[in-house]
Amino acid sequence: MNSSERTNTVPDNSEGLFISFENVTLRVRDRQILANTFWEIKEGQSWVVLGPNGSGKSTLMRALAGETPVVKGNIQRHHPLAAPDCMGYGSFETHRQLIAREQAADAARYFSGDIESFLTPKGLMETVENNGGEPAGSAKNAVISLLGIDCLLDRPVRFLSTGEIRRILIAWAVLRSKGMLLLDEPFEGLDRTGRKHLGESIGHLLKSGVRVMLATHRMENLLPAFTHVIGLKAGRAFCSGPRDQVLTPESLERLYDLTFDGPDNKATDPAAESNESDTDSSVIIEMKNVGVYYQGLTVFKNLNWTVRKGENWSITGPNGSGKTTLLQMVTGDHPQAYANQIYLFGKRRGSGESIWDIKQRLGVVSSEFQVNYRKPISAFDVVLSGFFDSVGLYCRADSGQVTTAQAWIKRLDLSHLKAKRYDLLSFGERRMILLARAVVKNPEILVLDEPCQGLDPANRRRILCLVDVIGRQPHTQVLYVSHHPEEIPACITHHLDLTTKDRGENV
Repeated sequence: MNSSERTNTVPDNSEGLFISFENVTLRVRDRQILANTFWEIKEGQSWVVLGPNGSGKSTLMRALAGETPVVKGNIQRHHPLAAPDCMGYGSFETHRQLIAREQAADAARYFSGDIESFLTPKGLMETVENNGGEPAGSAKNAVISLLGIDCLLDRPVRFLSTGEIRRILIAWAVLRSKGMLLLDEPFEGLDRTGRKHLGESIGHLLKSGVRVMLATHRMENLLPAFTHVIGLKAGRAFCSGPRDQVLTPESLERLYDLTFDGPDNKATDPAAESNESDTDSSVIIEMKNVGVYYQGLTVFKNLNWTVRKGENWSITGPNGSGKTTLLQMVTGDHPQAYANQIYLFGKRRGSGESIWDIKQRLGVVSSEFQVNYRKPISAFDVVLSGFFDSVGLYCRADSGQVTTAQAWIKRLDLSHLKAKRYDLLSFGERRMILLARAVVKNPEILVLDEPCQGLDPANRRRILCLVDVIGRQPHTQVLYVSHHPEEIPACITHHLDLTTKDRGENV
C-alpha cells in the first residue's frame, strides 16, 4: 500500500459495503484525477470500468490496488479482504514492469556467467507463496489448469509472445488475489481461442464467488455475470450504476466520442509527392526456407514468403505462432535474421548494410517496442524521434520535420498530448503517439503489430481509417498483425497464415 494513501479498514460491514470512495481525489505524478469522487462497491457486485483513452481507468484500478496516492478524501476498506495486499492486479503496466525487471537482470546474468538463468512462469508463480500469498499447491494447479498455461511454465518469460505473457500475468494476478481480482484490459493481445478461454475462466471465477473488476474498451468483454458499470471521462466519474441502466446507447454515445468520420483520401504527407509507378511489382521482402529455433522450440521452419511493391499483408495465427518473430526478422530486431536467407529491398540481410540504413525505410508499432520505449520526454519529442529511429530524441529536428510532425499530431487528434510527458500518458495514448512516430517519415514499409491494442472505439476507427489511406499510397507497404478479423483494414491485399508450425500459408 502506498504510504500516502488515506485509507481505513472498517470491520463493521452492516451495509454490505466492500470498498467506498468518499470525496476522493487521486494524484498521478503532477496532476490530480478523479476529483471529488464518491463511489461504493458492495458485496455481491462485480464491476466493469469503461471510458476513452486517458479517462483514468487504470488510475482507478491502481487506487483499488493501493498504488495511487490519495490527496483528498478517503478510500474506506470495509472488509479485511479489501486491503491492498489482498488484491490481485494484472495490467499492461505489470507486463511492462516484468520485462523491465528481466532486462535489468541481464547485466547481473552476464557478469556472473549464468546467462541461461532466465525467469520462467513457474518461478513467477512461486513468488506468490514466497511473498506470503496463500494458495496451496492444489489451488495453484487449479488456476494454471483453468487458464490453460501448463505448457508455458518452463519456458523463459522473455521468449514468450505478448499474448502468452498476458495469460501468465493473469494467472499470477489470480493467485495473488484473496479479496478482489483487478484485470485491466486482460483480453488484449489474446487470440480468439484465448479470449474465449479467458472469458469462460472469468465467468467461472465470478460464479465461484471471486470478486472481479474489469477495465475494458470492448463491449464484447462484458460478460453477463458483471452486474455494475462505472464510466470515466476526462478524469472524472461520468456515470455509474447497474449495467442495464448504464449500458444504454445514449449513455455510451455520451461516454465515447464516436463522431469521427475518418480522414480524407489525400496523400498521407502533404509535403511528400510520390513518383512511384502503380505498376511497379519489384520484390521488397523475400524469405527463403526461413526457420527460427531456440531452446528446443521451433517457432516456424521452411517459411517462404515474398512481398512485392503494391502489396499490403495481414499476418495471422494463434498466440505463439511466430507473428511478432516474423516481423522482427524483417526489421532486423531478431538475431536469427542474420542466419537465414532474408532479402530486404534487394539486399540480403547481413550482407554489409547498416541496420540503421534499413530502419530509415521502416516504421514500426508493436507491443514490444512500446514496452521498451520508456523515456521521460514530451509526446511531441517521441514523434520527432521517428525521423532518427531513436528511443529518445538526441538530434535537433529541422523546421520541415517539426512541421510534418505537427501535421501528424493534428491529423491523429493528439494536439492535447504533445506537451505532456510521454511516460505519464495512458497505455492507449502512448500507442497513438507511437503510431504518429512510425508514420512521420513516410516509411516504405509500415509494420503494425496489433496497432489497435488498448485503444478505445473512437481511436480504433481513427487508426483503421488512417492505415487504410496509407496502404493505398504507392510509396508505403503495410504489414499488419491483428487477432480481430474485423480490424483488418480494407487496403490489405494478401494474407499470411502462421497457424501451421512448418510454414505460413499465402492466401
